[in-house]
Amino acid sequence: MMLEADQLVFAYRRGAARVLDGFCWKQPAGTFTFLVGPNGSGKTTALKLLAGWRGGGWMTGEVRLNGRDIRHYSHRERAALIGVVPQMLPPVLDFTVRDMVELGLEAGRSGWRRGSGRSEIESALNLLELSDLAFRPCNRLSGGERQRVAVAAALVRRPRFLLLDEPTSALDPEHALRLVRVLRGVSGTPGCLMVTHDLNLALRYADTVALMAGGRVAAFGPPAQVLTAERVREVYHCGAEFAEFPSGGNAVRFIE
Repeated sequence: MMLEADQLVFAYRRGAARVLDGFCWKQPAGTFTFLVGPNGSGKTTALKLLAGWRGGGWMTGEVRLNGRDIRHYSHRERAALIGVVPQMLPPVLDFTVRDMVELGLEAGRSGWRRGSGRSEIESALNLLELSDLAFRPCNRLSGGERQRVAVAAALVRRPRFLLLDEPTSALDPEHALRLVRVLRGVSGTPGCLMVTHDLNLALRYADTVALMAGGRVAAFGPPAQVLTAERVREVYHCGAEFAEFPSGGNAVRFIE
């Protein structure tokens, strides 16, 4: 199965500045890609459009899921195939953690009966280390805990693709590493596309990295080939030093 975009151009109104300007994408199921780039480069908008969002604005180009225009899928069909973790989490009132994960499961299933799917819910709670918080209201959680709930609610229906917009932004280093390891080891291996500003996470865990600039993909490929000192200076307008560890892997440090 493939999630792809062909020459997406998007602006919030016709004639306005383009947020995306020729964005192209191919994401096979089972691959793990990090989407990086400076603020305003179009990462979040690209993620929304890949998920089927159409919230106003002017767009040309096409998004296809398994070769079919994504607009031809119903909301429930899209939800069953694509799990989305947004950057800005909506208000959750007094729903418990378990309620939110159950609602995530319901979103992708027809003929849903409340109370069914218990094993899937428990599995998602365990996977994201949320079992001890299952009956706590989400409005009493920390930002990082709420992010983990959002990931559990997206994973619980076992989508073929998972689109995550900065899911580690409120997590401490330990939980950020744990989350990425969980995503890499999910049963069934969905195609993951994760927006992040953490280039070290991308260097360590990505199969491939896409570097965005000016509303399009400026470079795509293995992390060490895409994230170079020259490209960082060109796109982020600052210097970078890269180090290779004896145990394997690279790390980056930004410099003036």
